[in-house]
Amino acid sequence: MNPKKKLLSKRYEYDRNVTIPSDPWMIELIENIKIIIHEEEGIFSSNRNCPLCNHENCTILSETEHFGLPLTMQICDNCSLLFSKNYFTKEFSKRYYSSIYNRFKGNKSAEELFQSRTAPSAYSWKRYEYVKSGLGNDFENISVVMEPGCNDGCNLYPYLTDGKEVFGCDFDEERMVIGRKKGINIFQGDIQELLNIGKKADLVILSHLIAHIPHLGSLLDNVRTLLKPDGNVYIESPGFKWNVRSIKKSNRINGSEFGNNFLSFLQFEYVYIFELETLKMYMSKHGYKLLKGDEVIRSIFKMETDYHPETAHGISRNISRGDQVYEYLKNVEKNYITSQSSVKKYFRRLYNFVKK
Repeated sequence: MNPKKKLLSKRYEYDRNVTIPSDPWMIELIENIKIIIHEEEGIFSSNRNCPLCNHENCTILSETEHFGLPLTMQICDNCSLLFSKNYFTKEFSKRYYSSIYNRFKGNKSAEELFQSRTAPSAYSWKRYEYVKSGLGNDFENISVVMEPGCNDGCNLYPYLTDGKEVFGCDFDEERMVIGRKKGINIFQGDIQELLNIGKKADLVILSHLIAHIPHLGSLLDNVRTLLKPDGNVYIESPGFKWNVRSIKKSNRINGSEFGNNFLSFLQFEYVYIFELETLKMYMSKHGYKLLKGDEVIRSIFKMETDYHPETAHGISRNISRGDQVYEYLKNVEKNYITSQSSVKKYFRRLYNFVKK
């Protein structure tokens, strides 16, 4: 791969001495992660070509993220997939998601977090209603629901209360034990733990998971093994075309609020950032068709019954969508810089007026 470096602005340059958070506990956490990154070996592997279309050329958009951690985010010049140059090794991934990742959620106990994540107004119920509405009458046929990367099982909880049989897996034992106390079957480990159960699922939930999985194709192939022939997959992942736009007013639909600041959208753990089109391409490549979806991203996919991996067609290498999406993000960044400049001018005028 021969990446071009076209950062969206100077804000996207990485500086090891810069830490964005203001809370002391968060600053300490970020600094500890930087020490691990810069002083330990075996943390990262690298993408050679685009993971979606295997194209060799890409453009580097950013070298950092919203907390000031290093993140080399690239866009494929061909298919426009946003993906990181480096990703966690399997060994570091287990360590990170079992003992570091959940510390970003603050000082609430695992019990308190579960209560807030399963409260009547929580988004776990909105996900449940989205699936129920999207599947219509077919929802009644769901009896077994599975979720790899389920954390404390909050997304499985509405299905449990609806009389479904639910299974999940993850790495943070402190979080998982709370879900187990509520009656959710949660195993420690990756998707292999769900495969070992020997049951087939009517629905597999991939909620805020696919952005973090380096070998996503392998995960999707394992999901096919988990599913019954007529099974469905619910996928939710941060979609940049909904969350980052050239507008002054922020939007709220899925519990997260963003506006025109792409840098605040970037996270150290991201391997991929999707738009609905690139997600459709990725899923189609692995034998899934879209039933319902939006740019949030919330989506429901069903397995293609006539899919055969050995004869499946790859993604065309002549799409050339990269420049289009790069200009989209560049215009968003221009809008952000302009709006920040306007705010500064306003407060400068206000200060001068008060000073008089």
